[in-house]
Amino acid sequence: MKAKQIILAAAACLMLAGCEPAVHDDGTANVWTRSYTLITNYQAKLYGKVANDGGNPVTERGFVVSTIDITPTIGYSHTTKVVCGSGVGDFNETVQRSVTSPLYFRAYAINSAGTSYGTTTNIPAN
Repeated sequence: MKAKQIILAAAACLMLAGCEPAVHDDGTANVWTRSYTLITNYQAKLYGKVANDGGNPVTERGFVVSTIDITPTIGYSHTTKVVCGSGVGDFNETVQRSVTSPLYFRAYAINSAGTSYGTTTNIPAN
């Protein structure tokens, strides 16, 4: 029984390690859009993580949010950039939301090699 538990634990570790983002060859940071929690109907807390800096210090990190654009991108119309500091590690921010339209968001990180984005996530309308 103990051997089976060890094998299952090892398999779980391998599966979790497989979820780590690959290191980018271009020197940009690896960033994840983690999740969100609803604080109220009108507020949500967004969670992100810069897993590594790609070899270049992360000078800015945060979220790009939109109620229209399903892949919010810095500088695009209908998007808002929410800055959450700099460096590697976990970060979060509370944002306002509308109950009548979905909120699309993704984490981003900027370093001297460029801007990288996590996966887009959305909070459905109520």
